[in-house]
Amino acid sequence: MPGAAPQPEINAEYAERFAALWAGFDTGNANDAEASGKGRELRRMAKAVNLRVVDVMGRVVVMAALDAQLTPEREESPELAEARQMAMDQCALAKEAVAKAEHWAEVAKRQEEIIAELRGPRTKKNTAPPAARASSFSPRVPAPQFGYVGGLLAFASVMAVAALLFACAARIAAAVFGGG
Repeated sequence: MPGAAPQPEINAEYAERFAALWAGFDTGNANDAEASGKGRELRRMAKAVNLRVVDVMGRVVVMAALDAQLTPEREESPELAEARQMAMDQCALAKEAVAKAEHWAEVAKRQEEIIAELRGPRTKKNTAPPAARASSFSPRVPAPQFGYVGGLLAFASVMAVAALLFACAARIAAAVFGGG
């Protein structure tokens, strides 16, 4: 349409005008004729921006102008208060969870440091993926200075049992063959 007027924008000036009209339309105006005239003008203003009156009222700039214009102050609904309290509670829980996670991360880091200290400089950290570590697993072999102690004990035990068996066999043979 070549002759269409530009659509007004909801700015601070629009919001102040809307709030002034609403203040005259609200229940505080005892003159019904004046209130209905202001109500019609509110409808025209909303139609000019292609919105409903309630949608214009929901805009932040308009709500701020209404709060500045009207007395007594707007009451907070119980639902909004409950929603704000729930949001604050959730925020506190999230902060607590983050603090616990940071604590356990620090504990795990310290545990790795202690393990690295106990292993000493001879070993290096295995950075291979878990699958590669599993395929390259070998049981821990004792250090060479202690490696023969277990073998020596096993040999001595076998020899002691063999000596006992030999002694028993000798006694049985002496009894059977009459040796003395």
